[in-house]
Amino acid sequence: MKKIMTVTLVGAMCAMLSGCFGIGTASSAEMASDVDPTYAPLPPLVAGEPLGRESIIGEWEGPVYVNTKVVLPRIRYVQNSRTATATKQTYRFFDDGKYVFTSRDQEGKEMSSNGDWTYENGYLTIAENKDDPDSPAMRMRVLCYDNGQVEFRVDDISAYESIIMKGGAESVRAWYETDGSLRTHMDIVNQGSKATVKMIQSPLRFTRVGDVE
Repeated sequence: MKKIMTVTLVGAMCAMLSGCFGIGTASSAEMASDVDPTYAPLPPLVAGEPLGRESIIGEWEGPVYVNTKVVLPRIRYVQNSRTATATKQTYRFFDDGKYVFTSRDQEGKEMSSNGDWTYENGYLTIAENKDDPDSPAMRMRVLCYDNGQVEFRVDDISAYESIIMKGGAESVRAWYETDGSLRTHMDIVNQGSKATVKMIQSPLRFTRVGDVE
């Protein structure tokens, strides 16, 4: 999960640093409005029976889309991503409590991480292997659907905000839409100028694609 956040933040920073030259002409309404998703909305699903730990073991895969809007109020500049950044993300959960996460973007760039996982009463906790001993684990609620898919949602949104703050943001506010899309607003100072980055991420829905050994 923390690697998903890293991928998301890298995309936001790239958007902020590219093309931000000259004086913009954005209106106050344009700067205040939220970012709109350009990815197709996911269909509503019917809740299924909760999965046990043995059913979580395996390889899970799903696409994740992120739209970003960057606002530089000092020069009245707004940049919206015309198309959503897409990644194919894979979790491999092993019986011994280890996991491997992989994310591949549309250009073929791959990022990966690994660590420990636990699952109990519908909650998945992931602790990524990191050099920082104080790096927090992330607890997610697992929604199960009757088509076999699962959806991950951060259980404590303040923990998610805290991780982004540690990554260098001045302030962060995040919340879920009713469909499971995650909105994040953050203020970042870049080269002495404050920028507001607004993101919307598609629901984290995964399909089981195989066993692991």
